[in-house]
Amino acid sequence: MLIIKSEITFIAKLVVLFTLDLFLAYSKVAAQHQRSDYIISCTLNDAEHQLSAGMKITYHNKSGRKLSELKLHTWMNAFKAKKSDYVKQLTLLGDARKYSLNKKDQGGYSKLEFRIHDKKLAYQFENESKEIISLALNTPVENGDSVILYCDYILDIPKNISRGGHLNKSYQMTQWYPKIALLDSTGWNTMNYLEIGEYFNDFGNYEVTISLSSDYKIAATGTKTNKAEYDFLDTLLGNKRDTLHSRHQSSTFNEVHFSAKNVVDFAWFADKEFIVDHDTLLLKSRMIDLWTFYKPRKQNVWKGAIGSSKKALIYLSEKISEYPYPQITLVECDRDARDAMEYPMISLIDKGYNSTPLELEKVIVHEIAHNWFQAIIASNERKDAWLDEGLASFFEKDFFRGQNNTHFLSDAPVSFLTDYDLADDFPWYMQARDDKDLAAHSPLENFSLMGYTQSVYEKPAKGLKLMNKAVGDSVFRDRIHKYYENWKFAHPTSDDFFHHLSIDSVWYKNLYITSDKQVDVKLSWVSGNLLVTHNQPFSIPVELYGYKKGNKVWSSTKYFSLKDTVFIKADVQDYIIADPNFLLPEIKRVNNIARIRSTPFALKKTEYHFVPGIGHSITQDIYLHPLIGFNAHDRFFTGVALHNFTLPAPFTLAGSLLGYSFKTNRPVIETGISHRISIAGNVINSITPEMEYRTFSNGDPTTEIKKEYYHKISPKVSIQFSSKSQLATEKNISFRSIFINEVKKYRNLEKSQSNYAVHEVQYSHINLKHLFPHQWRSTLEFNSSYFNINSSYLIDIPYKYGRKTYGEFRFFAGYQNNEGKAFNSAFSLSGTATGNSLNNDYKYDELILGRSSFNTKLNQQVFSKDAGFYTSSNTGWSDSWLLAATFRSKFSDYIPIRPYFQLALAPDHAKKAVWYFSSGLSFVILRKIIEIHLPVIESNSIKTGYSDYQRDSYKNKCTFLIDLKNLNPMKWLSAFAK
Repeated sequence: MLIIKSEITFIAKLVVLFTLDLFLAYSKVAAQHQRSDYIISCTLNDAEHQLSAGMKITYHNKSGRKLSELKLHTWMNAFKAKKSDYVKQLTLLGDARKYSLNKKDQGGYSKLEFRIHDKKLAYQFENESKEIISLALNTPVENGDSVILYCDYILDIPKNISRGGHLNKSYQMTQWYPKIALLDSTGWNTMNYLEIGEYFNDFGNYEVTISLSSDYKIAATGTKTNKAEYDFLDTLLGNKRDTLHSRHQSSTFNEVHFSAKNVVDFAWFADKEFIVDHDTLLLKSRMIDLWTFYKPRKQNVWKGAIGSSKKALIYLSEKISEYPYPQITLVECDRDARDAMEYPMISLIDKGYNSTPLELEKVIVHEIAHNWFQAIIASNERKDAWLDEGLASFFEKDFFRGQNNTHFLSDAPVSFLTDYDLADDFPWYMQARDDKDLAAHSPLENFSLMGYTQSVYEKPAKGLKLMNKAVGDSVFRDRIHKYYENWKFAHPTSDDFFHHLSIDSVWYKNLYITSDKQVDVKLSWVSGNLLVTHNQPFSIPVELYGYKKGNKVWSSTKYFSLKDTVFIKADVQDYIIADPNFLLPEIKRVNNIARIRSTPFALKKTEYHFVPGIGHSITQDIYLHPLIGFNAHDRFFTGVALHNFTLPAPFTLAGSLLGYSFKTNRPVIETGISHRISIAGNVINSITPEMEYRTFSNGDPTTEIKKEYYHKISPKVSIQFSSKSQLATEKNISFRSIFINEVKKYRNLEKSQSNYAVHEVQYSHINLKHLFPHQWRSTLEFNSSYFNINSSYLIDIPYKYGRKTYGEFRFFAGYQNNEGKAFNSAFSLSGTATGNSLNNDYKYDELILGRSSFNTKLNQQVFSKDAGFYTSSNTGWSDSWLLAATFRSKFSDYIPIRPYFQLALAPDHAKKAVWYFSSGLSFVILRKIIEIHLPVIESNSIKTGYSDYQRDSYKNKCTFLIDLKNLNPMKWLSAFAK
């Protein structure tokens, strides 16, 4: 039924495969295999959260050179360091967990000594955070020889804020010993501890003896070698739990010994409350022990975990190769977070993943898959993290293939009429639309947490799924199997993996790993044939679905060059969709459909909806729905909203609020259009021209004035500058002209108008992801007789107790000269609906409920302007200069009351500088969107201004904020996705 011209010849395939075999043979021989064997004896003091240990390391030098020094990692020092890569990364991510640690909880090495035989060795830390040690050897170790190194240390165990530490008397012992760095042909792979970014370790054998209080249950890498410990754990299983009282009634401490062969790391976990489950699984050549250690509160979820482990091991052994280790263990961590971390033979899963058995099973499959890629293949996680995370994610998703899993929009209160509910990597589309997508090979410091997840986990997994569809299960499985068998225990690189993909390495490498290129596939039905075109210089696989009467009748995944023709019988289907499962890195999907005949079941080019939604990727969605609005002048007005606001946002955005006020008998309109032009260059990321038009009533009728309204027309061009980092400050410059026409119609039928124009250049410097989120805006306004230059800076500074408590600081400085006086531009303490001739919003940028109202509570609305005060006093106006600083304190997320302090300096009418001070309490419902401000103490310079508005009662002095521009769920979702 489907015949496609292919550019891939049989001869080409033979050449590729022959070259591949030669490369693999050479690479296998050339791989270096340094080894570090560890014998460790340690004692846990849970009263002091301290570990005392003695360690014997045998380091095998197979580097081809003589070594006069060794490099070691002491990562547990990272949490006490004031300056480290870890602290820097958390700061850029906006994460304050490091600052939540008390000094006693920061941990680190309090004793650290090295010796060979009885001779102490000199060492020095290579960085301020003391995470990398350079250890001088008294006698160099020759190539092919080994050196035995002894180490004694005392580790103060930090509180667990990242992977390892303690949570009261529950211990997660990861990175708990000084570890020799990996040496390869590039040199020593030394690295500092990071939150985003894992490790690269030598293989070795471990013999570990742990001494601790006898009422602890221990899980670890490797197998227990003392029978007494197995007997003790056996008493914890099943109905034996109820009769258990103590391990050894007469023993204070117990020694547990573990042995692990050919692993890259060793981790152990201890808790007195663990529930222990055990089972065995017979694979083709070995019996595997399966263990789960979990807390009592979620027994109903975790009781099925061992069954999930069994299914995962069977599936992964079949798909990749048989599991080579003797046991597998899952451990629940008492952290409230949603992290999971893998180590050889054992994984730690935060309790945030235990909401449902299905959710837990997903993370179990993912973490167990890491044993093949992180633990056995063991690539460099700092350079090729996708080789582990991307492949583990693929097999996690493939494990659930065909199951009816919950879509991420399935719990929404209304139907969003979208096909994105099938895309579990929806945030990628949000990032890619704004050119924020990064290649998987990008430096770790450039990723946001969501960006790292998309580029390193989801996107590589999507490409592998597409490849699996294109080549078939048998070929794909053979490739993965050969890659694993050839590179297990050998530290391969991305290039090594690409060579196993044969001809598919070209498109997979270029589209999913090494670049942020986007595909643009187009389907056309031409003269009875399907024409498939795309924008890439190489062949790519494209999945096609054929539909008839709304039902899928066929599917196929084939390779297409730049322009290929597919011969399909026209009567087989009504329409064809390309990439229906969102596997290609493509955001321009409206041309991914070929409509063969008219049918009510086919998606139209333009779809109209009467309920707002996210939108469909294949159509141009237009939303038309009723509108009811209100302001003090137009009163209630009705109409319609017409727009194309979808997610991801189309490059051309247009929207109109078209209403009519029966109070004023005139239209109420807010309309605008913008078009984003993607440049994606080294300097400029995008250019966005836009246009806005607005008209509302602007005053209440009086004995002389029948109606008062305004028109605003504002063209604008914004330039967004490029950045290679998703965490970098966003830098924009905009050029805007504002044309205002103010109209007054008198009862004597006369009409007066005032017209003025303001031109604006604004530079903004914004970073809301940072631990100290900040915004800096500098603005120049001008016309022929006026100029105004001002700058504002906002920053949130968290307190030492963490992210939930912080102070909001705002600073403002401005200078202006308005000789023409065509409009009032005076600086003010706050933006208010004052009802007098001093219009606080002369650019008509704000949506104010009572813009010029006097006898209504709506004139107590404020907006952020100039000094940023919350007062509605009629003082503090300045037509020359103004300086201001404001501060507001947040106690926690659970207390909505925030005290504020505000100070400003400005000249009065006599050009004398006057101080203005206000303090009070803010009741914050939605920050910067809905707030109520209650003044407590104000300077006399502010109090004198209340009489002008007859604000003789306290409640009339209170103000409120309703910022409708920020009340936009689409904006919130877009920010979350980045």
